[in-house]
Amino acid sequence: MSLNVVKCPICTSGTVVLWAHGVKGCCERCFNQMAQNDNSAWHVVFSPEQNADGLWVSGTTFEFREIREFVDACMRPSAAGRYKELLISLPEIVLALIELMETRIVGPGERDEFLKARALQASLQDDVESLKKDQELNEAESRNLRWHLWHEAGTDKETTSARIEELNARWRDIRLRLREREIELDKAREAIRGFFRETSAQEHERIVNRLFREYKAWSRGALVVNFKVPVRRVHWEILKPSGNAWQELVRYFERLSHSHDKRYDLDRLHRIHDFEPDQIFVGRASFEGYVVFVFSNRQMAVLDCPEVGNALYMMETNKWKLLSQMSKTELLRFHREEIHRIVHVSWWLSDLKYFLESRTLR
Repeated sequence: MSLNVVKCPICTSGTVVLWAHGVKGCCERCFNQMAQNDNSAWHVVFSPEQNADGLWVSGTTFEFREIREFVDACMRPSAAGRYKELLISLPEIVLALIELMETRIVGPGERDEFLKARALQASLQDDVESLKKDQELNEAESRNLRWHLWHEAGTDKETTSARIEELNARWRDIRLRLREREIELDKAREAIRGFFRETSAQEHERIVNRLFREYKAWSRGALVVNFKVPVRRVHWEILKPSGNAWQELVRYFERLSHSHDKRYDLDRLHRIHDFEPDQIFVGRASFEGYVVFVFSNRQMAVLDCPEVGNALYMMETNKWKLLSQMSKTELLRFHREEIHRIVHVSWWLSDLKYFLESRTLR
């Protein structure tokens, strides 16, 4: 872990997040206990370090991945892992960290390491081309001298032979240096390709947007979902809404338009989880969207959304990744025989249990 774990200047507890105001700094707990007349001058720093003037600033060595993992851990403490002892709970700090992540999004062309690698590649490429030209000139002179040595009687054989031997030694030296430069050039090219294999700026933007969405749910207590099975992520929005959904969905959105707050029923997810799925997946909308519970022994996938107003869907395990990328309208119009839909009425759990135990779709 490349994060800076520092001691709070007030209570000396270890932390990776400080409230900072110039040379002053304190942890979340101490900040909450301080009677500040004006908190607006204070700001959040992550992986704290002090600059040459003694001011607390966010560190420069931590990776985007690390702050993303830390924010995820703060919003899902049960899966905190190595960050368990460092978590913070104040929503405004989590929001500040996500905003910090947004400022750290850079494409490979903007990174100092990438620019240095490109400059090194260009320099090595020039060296290789120069050595190849020297090699060609050396070979041309050597061939010319050998021709004169064997075809012209008046040639000074001793001087010519010495020059040929000198050229041969020089050729061996050029060949060795050329091989070394070509190896270095291959490494430089691989390093540059590595920058593009890393998470791109667009992927970072998607991660930040996801965290902003999850923060809204977490800050109102709607993201507390603790599962024993590790949750995996897919890059699409599962069962994205469609403008031409069935009348029930239309009426739901009409009701939603008159309300500022969405309602969530996380008990749905826990009830399905009680059936002990083998795998769990979430899409771009994370726990605010549809969650996929895969039951391999039953060859069944159950898709449910905790947001009140959405139905539950069941489909075969070998089809869910394809079908879940469609809109609900597409599913009902073109794939009705491949899914089973359960509305969340009082007996929905009994229906789910029946279909899971019977392993059939109707």
